Amino acid sequence: MSKENSIDQLKFFLKEMFQFNANDLDFGIYRIYNLKRKEIENFIDGKDEQCLEPIINKTLELVSNIEKQVELTSLTAYLKKFNQESLVNDPAGNFEKIQQLIINFGDTDQEKESLTAALTASTKEFNITDEIKDKIYNHILGYFEMYYSNGDFGYNNRSRNLYKVPYEADYDGNDTMFHWKHKGSLYIKTGNSFNAIKFKLKHLDKEFELRLETNDDSTSEEVARNNNKDTKLKHYKFNRFEEKDGITRIVFNLSDSSTTKADLFKSLFKEVFKSKANLDNYLFADDKPVFNDLTDDYDKVQDGSVKGIGALRVNRKTLLNKVNKNFERGNKIEIITENGQDRFSDETLETIYNIDQKLNSFYIGNDSDYFIHENLQEFLTQEKERYIKNHILSDLKSILDGKLDNTTLIIAKAFEMVSSRIIEFLSAIEEFQKKLFTMKKKVVESEYCLTIDNIDDKYYKEILDNKAQLTEWENLFSIKVKTIADLKAQPTLVLDTKFFKQNDGSNPFKDKILAEIENLDERTNGLLINSENYQALSILEDKYRGKIKCNYIDPPYNAKSSSIIYKNHFKHSSWASFMFNRLQKGSRLLNNRGIQITAIDENEHENLGLILDEVFPNYSKTCVSVIHNPGGIQGDNFAYSHEYAYFVYPRIKRLIGLENREDNADVRNFMNTAKGNTTNYLRTSGANCFYPVIIEDGEVIGFGDVCEDDYHPTANVQNDDGTISVYPIDADGVERKWVFARQSVEEIQDDLSVEFNEQRGVYEIIRTKSELNYKTVWTAKKYNAKSNGTSLLTNILGKSNKFSFPKSLYLVVDCIDASTHDQNDAIILDYFAGSGTTGHAVIYANKNNDESKKKYILVEMGKYFDDVTKVRIQKVIYSLNWKKGKPLDNNGSKNHIFKYIVLEQYEDMLDAIEQFEGATPKNLPLKYLYKPELNKINSTLDLSKPFSNKIKYGQPTKEGFVDLVDTYNYLQGYELKSIKPYTIGKKYYKVVETADTLVIWRDIALGEDDSKAIKEIAEKYPEATQIEVNYDFNILATLKDKQLEVGKRLLGLSVIHADIFNQ
Repeated sequence: MSKENSIDQLKFFLKEMFQFNANDLDFGIYRIYNLKRKEIENFIDGKDEQCLEPIINKTLELVSNIEKQVELTSLTAYLKKFNQESLVNDPAGNFEKIQQLIINFGDTDQEKESLTAALTASTKEFNITDEIKDKIYNHILGYFEMYYSNGDFGYNNRSRNLYKVPYEADYDGNDTMFHWKHKGSLYIKTGNSFNAIKFKLKHLDKEFELRLETNDDSTSEEVARNNNKDTKLKHYKFNRFEEKDGITRIVFNLSDSSTTKADLFKSLFKEVFKSKANLDNYLFADDKPVFNDLTDDYDKVQDGSVKGIGALRVNRKTLLNKVNKNFERGNKIEIITENGQDRFSDETLETIYNIDQKLNSFYIGNDSDYFIHENLQEFLTQEKERYIKNHILSDLKSILDGKLDNTTLIIAKAFEMVSSRIIEFLSAIEEFQKKLFTMKKKVVESEYCLTIDNIDDKYYKEILDNKAQLTEWENLFSIKVKTIADLKAQPTLVLDTKFFKQNDGSNPFKDKILAEIENLDERTNGLLINSENYQALSILEDKYRGKIKCNYIDPPYNAKSSSIIYKNHFKHSSWASFMFNRLQKGSRLLNNRGIQITAIDENEHENLGLILDEVFPNYSKTCVSVIHNPGGIQGDNFAYSHEYAYFVYPRIKRLIGLENREDNADVRNFMNTAKGNTTNYLRTSGANCFYPVIIEDGEVIGFGDVCEDDYHPTANVQNDDGTISVYPIDADGVERKWVFARQSVEEIQDDLSVEFNEQRGVYEIIRTKSELNYKTVWTAKKYNAKSNGTSLLTNILGKSNKFSFPKSLYLVVDCIDASTHDQNDAIILDYFAGSGTTGHAVIYANKNNDESKKKYILVEMGKYFDDVTKVRIQKVIYSLNWKKGKPLDNNGSKNHIFKYIVLEQYEDMLDAIEQFEGATPKNLPLKYLYKPELNKINSTLDLSKPFSNKIKYGQPTKEGFVDLVDTYNYLQGYELKSIKPYTIGKKYYKVVETADTLVIWRDIALGEDDSKAIKEIAEKYPEATQIEVNYDFNILATLKDKQLEVGKRLLGLSVIHADIFNQ
């Protein structure tokens, strides 16, 4: 292979690895690469000393000099014995003198041979041939090909085929271990689609942007969902073209059907390109479209990828064959290859084809970038060392014999130095991406849903004036509210504060009603979070660490009908990383008696068990089988009628509660009736189990003392006070024993009853156990997922197919009961909330037990958060009884409050990255490559105006305001006692009261002193000892040690810094 071929091949691969093939795209992960495109391109193609080829040449020169010094070392040591070491300063000029010293004074022939070889080598110029360079280039190429595949780093099929993974790196000494291909990576492929993508058509030198925007249909979609209408706004309808900053925008809105590509391309050529050409020859063949449009089920996940990805794609050759049917011989279009790139000979077809490719990415998303490696530099460095040992220095015999040639060592050292530089680049990119993914995201929406009985009737007129709220009530609860009397008659009616929000983000109505609720967090029964679950778990950490009693999750089973999007060929590995990341995150929130419950079926049952062992290494683990589908789901060989629930819990006695079996109680004689070995049942084997049970009027009223050994009563003994003593004596007169010893029998007295045995003529004691240990196979009809899951949900929502495979409500109720029986105020977290069954189960349990005050936290990222999860919770608060979408009563949960928030997402942060305009310092350490961009992200918030920080988020993109107050509360882990607004002068203050701290937010100008107002507010909170304010407080009238004098109190005063929002 020529030098040009080998170095060009390496450069081509490096450009692919650094996403140069997508350099015309400006969205998502491609934005991260594009930010440093110039630096990366200069490294690959440049000529300065920090670039690829110069580094290799310099490295080879350095290595050859080092090798020459190695040869001289042995000569110097030998000549030193004769005080002639200065001869090595010019080995070529002193060749004969040194040679004579070797011949005349060398001890052995082997020593003479070795020194002569060293002398000869030291006098020769080492020739770095093109062949050596080729080997270095090819080793670098071969190494990185092993660990890079389609946007991600880790083991792939090539590395798997070459050698096995070095498990010893993870081995901790146990007798078994579990490993998967993407262990050590964060799974981030939670979605595919984009709000906007930018690209450039090079052959036209023109930039475009495909953008999804809200319109009347899409903005009202949320209302439609909450109104329980079966909406299908998942298609892309063309809206308009617009020019902005030299970029042509093609704007779409969500709709129930998509604009055909043929219509779009015709409009584009007519309105943008000002072309009058007839495009039918390019768009149709045999009266059928040649470009594939979106199907109704394009967004379904099938076999690990979004179904529509494959359905939309059309390759060049297929397209060419179709289109050429419309052209006569001599006018046929061809595929031309230039600089390794294919293009059509016809510019019109080339333009349409390129736009179609970008349109497919916009509709469906990309099929790469599934993972972020948690420590890419460490991983690639470790694998680099293994590569050197296994591939470059693989000739063990030569090493052991001391015959390894210098060329091999030079190649190894050059490979190591150049690869290390490439790894630095890759690591800088991956670390920046990881920072964006793991950074705690901001709250962008924060609202409350609360039953009307929480709200003072002085606000009822304002409520009645809100038409949007009244409309929702009519659609959710099938009631028309017109008067104050109507409101008072519906105490469980659920009000949503979002309907009172102003355009500027303020919500005076919400401020007023929350201000009147003391101990707000304590009064709040639930929390719903619309977010990808990793991000949600991150924001929950500071507030809920060690407070969750039960994590109940029902994750994707990775079956054909419910699989996650996974890397090609790595279905199970992708799922393992997906689950491990989130289970590990969620485990940190459990208290010291907390229990993890995870539902699963046969597809990932075994892998899940091993993952749970990894996350909870010192916990007990029990797998319960649940008969959820008695009819069975047909498989190739078996009909699956069951699924599983893993219970993982600390090794503490009696953590799992008892099952209430009043309908199927265990009824048996209290006397030990066992047969066989006498040690099991006779009085002599347990003297403290032989005592009288005292009965009166057919009821057990107490117990006597353990009998003396020489006392031998009959089965029943009439006492002087009219009571009867019953003893454990059988029909044969054999003295047996009671099942419980005297010292513990009183614990189960309520289980005991009296029964008269007419055949024997004596009273017997019967134990009825209505509470028993849960069995490991749950077979009750109430666990049927169809009748108590799908049908139940359909009755609540009024529509079927709103959510696939909901759990039986009563299965989740029992799981929660088993795990939280010992804590009536337990918090239950479900970070795969789906249709909201877990929240429903908690509400159901509280309603049926006056002592139960359990709370729920539900996390759901799906588009059905609004139209299924949240709606279900609203409805079951109003009433637990529904049929065909209508309530059968309004006897729901009074005084109920739940909060719901929407979080900024990783994709939102990618979209918001801005290019650093300054110059990058020369020779900047690569770990600081993205520092300017990160600093820009960290400085976007203006704390002097805490209520006016705008943000773009969601899909389609909408602009809103960061809720700094709520974000800060979560980041600080504050338990909220109250949130109250104050207007002092004309200034608005929002005050959050926590345990002993007041957090005061207001707009404040530099140099403005509002210490008087701060004091006035503080005087209203006599228990406060600390004040936190946004923006600079140095201008406040403070005493020494940053304290503020409020009356006779000195309160600590501190500022809220922006750094807290950049964790």
